[in-house]
Formats: sequence, C-alpha cells, structure tokens
Amino acid sequence: MRIIDWKNFTSGICSKKPLALSIGVFDGVHRGHQVLIRRIFSAGSRPAVITFRQNPLKLLKPALYKGDIFSLRQKLAAFQSLGVGLTVLIDFSVEFSKMMGKDFIDALIRNNRVESIALGVNFRCGRGLDTGVQEFCSLTEKDGIKILAVEPVMAGTSPVSSSRIREAVSGGNLAEASELLGRNVEIDLSGLPANVSFRGDSAYFLYDARNSGRVVPPSGNYRARTQGVEAVVSVENGIITVPESIGRKGFGDEKIEFLAA
Repeated sequence: MRIIDWKNFTSGICSKKPLALSIGVFDGVHRGHQVLIRRIFSAGSRPAVITFRQNPLKLLKPALYKGDIFSLRQKLAAFQSLGVGLTVLIDFSVEFSKMMGKDFIDALIRNNRVESIALGVNFRCGRGLDTGVQEFCSLTEKDGIKILAVEPVMAGTSPVSSSRIREAVSGGNLAEASELLGRNVEIDLSGLPANVSFRGDSAYFLYDARNSGRVVPPSGNYRARTQGVEAVVSVENGIITVPESIGRKGFGDEKIEFLAA
C-alpha cells in the first residue's frame, strides 16, 4: 500500500490510474468502515482512502475528544489488510478547517482521475460541515464521478460507530466493543513510555497510556494476548502492566489484544 500526504495527492502525483475513493477519520476501522471501504473496490480503479493523521475533533472540539481507538500505525495496517492500494494522509490544522466543502472537492478531483467516491450517508465535511452527500453529487456530476452513499451498519437498534466503541472500551464492556469492531480490542503499545517492575522473581513491563490519547479499559485485570501468548494483564488508571511471559521481546514494538469474555 502506498502512503502519501494531501499536498502530493492534490498535485496529481497519482493521476495515471483511475481512483475509487472513500473519505473519513476511520478510527478503529470498525465493521461500518469495513463495509464502506469495500464499496470502493471496482474493476479498473485503484482503491484509495483519504484520512487524517490525527482526529480533527482533537483540534476542533477538544472537550469532546475522548481519545483514539487506533493509532495511525494500526489504522494503516487495517487499510492494508482490506486491500486498500493508496492512503492519503491529511495533516488537519486550523487552516485546513477553514476550507469550504466545495474547495475540498475541487482539490480532491482537480488533478486526479477519480471515478467514484464512497461516503457514509451522514458524512459531512468543509467549514461548518457545509457539504454532505447531496453536495458531493451535485458538485461532481459534471465530471461523471459516481457517488456511492453507504448506509450505516446496525448493531441492535443503533449504528456501529467509533463513539459507541470508545464508550464500550472506556466502560469495560470489551465484548460489545469487539462486536462493533469485528475483532478484539487492541492497543498499540509502540511509543508509550515504558518501565520494568520486579515483583519477587517476576518481571513486568509497565506501559503508560495516560497521556497517549488512546482509549484504554478501566482499571482491572483482563485476559489478553500479545506476540501469540496469552496471560492476564492489569490496567490501573491508564497504566498497562504486562507480565514478562508475553512482553519478553521488549518495549515499543507490539500491541496488546484484549480477549473478549
């Protein structure tokens, strides 16, 4: 999978082959996201995703930002596993947030051969969220671009959403979170401050996720797996304690998978 930034993409660096796009934050790449992304797979078009290095909510409404389900590394790995051929990363900023939706669409298609764009039916973008699916249809019609409006995936009576998953994880309902994700809850341990603690003859690796911006379960003991080995890990106020038996390869290069009950 090729990864480029927004500036390079809008310059037309990928203009040689027709593209089928989807756009979104895609935090957690949950079941709804997976359905949306699979809609961009069409004969002759390169499947591409437009997303963000950081969740825009962190800048726009920090009081509402509850953390990320996935690190960027996890998100990119999920895209690749789904068969996405190109990921475009936007560095969201105050300046970018002032862009009107019509200008975003113009930048998106001006120098690229976009054949189709898959969007969730509730998708909105642009300054003041001024542009939704209807505006995408009207603003791309002259270019012959097909807009695919994708209905949300339901779980119970409510749509699958990143917000629901964050609430489930932070509330300790990992079974619900796993159902919504379509996989077990995973936390990327890379880049987290880490230390070693000894208790008797046993060593434990302590990963500090308190200031990481990652959603973690509440304090408690959990069945978990990393590097193919299962054990009980503990979480205490955002600090994840991993026994040496599953953390023996060292710091920073693995993820912890919480096994749903």
